[in-house]
Amino acid sequence: MKSVLRLTLLISLAVILTGCKDEQTQPQPSAEPTAQSEPAQQSAEAVQPAAPGEDAVVVTVNGRKILESEVSAEVEKRVQARLKMIPAGMEVPPERIQMLRDQVRRQVTEMLVDLALIDAALQEKNITVTPEQADAKMKEFAEENGLTVENMLEQFARSGMTEEDIRGQFLIQAKLDALLAAEMGNLQITETEAKTYYDEHPQEFERPEMVTASHILLRTEGKTEEEKAEIRKKMEGILERARAGEDFSALAKEYSEDPGSKDRGGEYTFPRGQMVKSFEDAAFSLENGQISDIIETPYGYHIIKRTDHKDAGTQSFDEVKTDLIERLSNQKQREAWQTLRARLREKAVIEWSPAEQARRQAFEQQMQRMSSPQQAPAEAAPEGQ
Repeated sequence: MKSVLRLTLLISLAVILTGCKDEQTQPQPSAEPTAQSEPAQQSAEAVQPAAPGEDAVVVTVNGRKILESEVSAEVEKRVQARLKMIPAGMEVPPERIQMLRDQVRRQVTEMLVDLALIDAALQEKNITVTPEQADAKMKEFAEENGLTVENMLEQFARSGMTEEDIRGQFLIQAKLDALLAAEMGNLQITETEAKTYYDEHPQEFERPEMVTASHILLRTEGKTEEEKAEIRKKMEGILERARAGEDFSALAKEYSEDPGSKDRGGEYTFPRGQMVKSFEDAAFSLENGQISDIIETPYGYHIIKRTDHKDAGTQSFDEVKTDLIERLSNQKQREAWQTLRARLREKAVIEWSPAEQARRQAFEQQMQRMSSPQQAPAEAAPEGQ
């Protein structure tokens, strides 16, 4: 069974791993943390800080104490990993970074509670998970994504994750898989079940016209006309090298300023309607193997090489079988975990510290304010209303 790291409570390794199979749909994804609708709002993280030097208890799970040192270290790792994905030169307001930190803290504390429950359930069932089992999962995950373990660890390292961090995540995944197998039985979807799903949901397998294209982006946002001229000159040099036969993927990895695609050679697969129009028009108008002229979008200058094109149509079962079995199995595992998680939490005694409870309440209030529709002033109503 393929790894389900992307589907659990764990840090989303497949998002950080840019070579994974997750579909990409934009030539330049947004790299900013979630926006904050009220900059002056009090940060949930700022509520009742612990005394200097005190390793306060954040939450107790069936008597097991989870300490501030555990929480803050994990929060900082994840925040820094997210910030590393922001393009150089892009400024993010401090309140947005703090909002990101608040969100991550909530995720981390919930995760640590779940991990404590998993460990306790495994101990109760006398199930031992070894580092060797975790290493096997790590190797499997790398191979699924066309990488060696060494290549995969190098890519994770760019996000600030150490080899110890990664091995720890795969150990947790191995524990979760062992517990799910013991509690919920076989969660693998059969080919027959996948075929039944395929026959009952034909609309899901209609494929729009698609292209696969790689691009190199040199950003021009916020640049002066003189600076843009220099950037275009640089792009002309890259274009000349690409058309002379240099490996386009290698050039993208070296020069492209699109963090969402450069590590996989600038490649995206997409239908019409999901890219900036000038980018899309160029990609769809090219022949396979052809390299475009310099294309300008709001992000900057691009050159594009199209590598594949598929007409609209319905995918056959054989085309989708492997991915469909994986998707349905992952869904079954995700649902099984949510059921088991609810069961474990219902039986558990979970006691949040007063300080952490205050943080959680502040965060929930912040989320409610952000999700509430803004009321327009009465005087702004259209005439006659």
